[in-house]
Amino acid sequence: DVTTPIKIKEPPKKFLQFIEYKEPPTKQQYVMYWGLNALDIYTTYRALKKPNIIEGNPLLGSNPSLDKLVLFKILGGSLVGNNLDKKMMTGANATLTYVVYRNYKIIKEKQKELENNK
Repeated sequence: DVTTPIKIKEPPKKFLQFIEYKEPPTKQQYVMYWGLNALDIYTTYRALKKPNIIEGNPLLGSNPSLDKLVLFKILGGSLVGNNLDKKMMTGANATLTYVVYRNYKIIKEKQKELENNK
């Protein structure tokens, strides 16, 4: 019957997804997003082991534990990442790339400073 509307099955929503988007991020964008979040945890945790380095995110406190970093990334990363369209995910991945680079740079600068003070 041509008058019967076609029912389109919507894809299931992701954890903490609140928006509907016309152009969702690609699988590759999600892989990069979560990979960069993991690198952010790793580089942040390494940097915090150096003297006089503190966490810049006020939601985490100045010296968060590894458990707190992981939990924050799972919840915060899901809330943000699952509510971005394809274009916004590109921006999020660019920002995370910079954050990881900055963390790594801080680690290297502090290491050099410690070696020069020996």
